[in-house]
Amino acid sequence: MKTAPGFHLVNIVRCDLSWVGPSVEAVQQFKRHQARSPPYRHRLVVRPGFFSWGETDPQSAMNDDPCGKLEHDFYFIKNFSLWLDALTVLRVAYKSMNRQSSG
Repeated sequence: MKTAPGFHLVNIVRCDLSWVGPSVEAVQQFKRHQARSPPYRHRLVVRPGFFSWGETDPQSAMNDDPCGKLEHDFYFIKNFSLWLDALTVLRVAYKSMNRQSSG
């Protein structure tokens, strides 16, 4: 379930959410994924983000696969930098524009 962008912006202002980071998970989903994959909790090393690296991968489509999300999140955490943040935002914007122009 997607949440309203305004809700995310409030959380960014409150510093509960970053502009770029691992994808946001509901508490129930997080617990379910953590039970299946114990390293899943390591994605809490950085704050979740409005934009995530996984959104830039056309193969993942941000489905409910915890291993796919974990792989993207660990890549982001390991390579955390301002450059990766900027690249993530640009790739999400590009993907969004392509989706709008084709539909």
